[in-house]
Amino acid sequence: METSLEEIQKSLAELKQRVVNTDTKAPLENCISEFSDLLETFKNQYEKIEQMNANNELLEPTLEEEASETVAIETSSEFTEEPSEDLEETIEESVDKSELTPTIDNLDKILDENPEPNIVQAMTYYLKNAMVNVDYEFELAQLDLTDIVITDVLLSGETSLNDIGLEFSLKENTITGRPNCAGEFDFNITYDYTGYVNPNRELILEPRSLKLTVIPDPKSLWQENEPEEGSPFFKDHFHFDHLTFHGFQIYGGSLRGRSHAHAGTFRDDHFIIDTINDRCAFLAVADGAGSAKFSREGSKIACETSFQTVKEILNESFDGLSEKLNEFKTNPKDEDLVRSIQTEIYNLLGSAVRDARNNLISSANENGHDLKDYSTTLLFTIIVKLDYGYSLISYGIGDGVIAYTQNEIKLLSKPD
Repeated sequence: METSLEEIQKSLAELKQRVVNTDTKAPLENCISEFSDLLETFKNQYEKIEQMNANNELLEPTLEEEASETVAIETSSEFTEEPSEDLEETIEESVDKSELTPTIDNLDKILDENPEPNIVQAMTYYLKNAMVNVDYEFELAQLDLTDIVITDVLLSGETSLNDIGLEFSLKENTITGRPNCAGEFDFNITYDYTGYVNPNRELILEPRSLKLTVIPDPKSLWQENEPEEGSPFFKDHFHFDHLTFHGFQIYGGSLRGRSHAHAGTFRDDHFIIDTINDRCAFLAVADGAGSAKFSREGSKIACETSFQTVKEILNESFDGLSEKLNEFKTNPKDEDLVRSIQTEIYNLLGSAVRDARNNLISSANENGHDLKDYSTTLLFTIIVKLDYGYSLISYGIGDGVIAYTQNEIKLLSKPD
């Protein structure tokens, strides 16, 4: 299908705009090919027009030509028997008859009509994230580095790659190392541009950079802070105790937790491992509520008070209680004996818990605090050495649990 003169001029103008547009990414070879096709078409149309001028006649489409989808040259209402001077001037301006084949020089000549410089626009490339103290390697070939080659990685502010434990290899085209600090870094780069450049125009390389995020080691985020100086109810961050009881090794330990250390608060829990006599041991643990301001003191009061109460009572009644427990081994169905043991143990445990609560109330009142500021759990066990074995007497309140294992695990308390 033939093309009208107006369409050829429009296509030529569009192509020219594409060539002079510094942002275009169309391959130069495609532009040359299109330019060549347009000029060839224009040449053919121009020759027809000159022939018409010679014959002093207009070309008009025939029915046969329309049927074969051939379109003749479109003529304007101003195009009479003689071609207008404006049309001839347009043809002369658009086509250099002495040089119809496009070349690199031709394109540069067209580009020179627009004095705008060659500009390679600024851009930031994002590297994969790194982590402190973890080996890192990144191949820059993974980035979309169209028409550029990175020649060096410079500073991010005043920080270099080497400052954070990394290095750039021009030979390997990689960034490797082990980061030593966390943060976000925007490293400037130097680079060579490998795309097409009109040699008659200035080349401007706008800044480009590499963005790197180094994630901190999660362990390093936790801090070790001391409680505020002068805080009431001081408590050591670590407590350990050990007891040997009739061949058994009993151990207890408490360490301030990581969240408490980070927040600069005290250890909230407390425990006691002690003996009441050579045939009776006492074990207690209390976990102060983290939401309670002085729960560290509440857990201490609960453990110490319950131990003191049990010790005072058993110092007077231990022999009688142990005798009943030994007798229970041989007479487990003696209801009076069972009732007597239950009553004595109930009073023993009840007294320990009542005294612990009363002391919590007293401490709160004396210091002008709310009782809830001393909130704590409490679990304790009394171990009694008998003639036939051991008896375990336990009490628990809160979310803790007491259990023993002998072939299987058996609970001695139920958590709230």
